[in-house]
Amino acid sequence: MALLAHEIGHNRFWHLPIAFFLLTSLLYLLRPYAPWGILFSLAATRTLGIRFEFSADRYASKLVSKEALASALKKIEKPLPGSIEAIPMLNLFLTHSSIEERLDALTELNERSPNDSTKEKHETKAHHILL
Repeated sequence: MALLAHEIGHNRFWHLPIAFFLLTSLLYLLRPYAPWGILFSLAATRTLGIRFEFSADRYASKLVSKEALASALKKIEKPLPGSIEAIPMLNLFLTHSSIEERLDALTELNERSPNDSTKEKHETKAHHILL
């Protein structure tokens, strides 16, 4: 259920159309500068993709619960043999951050309370990544 809520978050915030538009626009605009334009487009897509993943995680944690999402993420933590995650150099092209980073961001959301005046919102990693 938590992973479905995560995917609903992607749909809710139009992540796929935004990423597609960004990538195709950058590739078109930067085509005279190939291959640097392609590398820049991939880096921008990776950065945006990671941000989208944290955003979808945050949405899912509100829809189901942080604990349910954390449990689901732990179940899919290990990469399959032969998958791109199993090849360290190719991690540069992934649009998902590690499960560990995503769990850390969820933990930071748990630790942050709305009335906590000792910690500014902008100081937390979770705020920067998830908002």
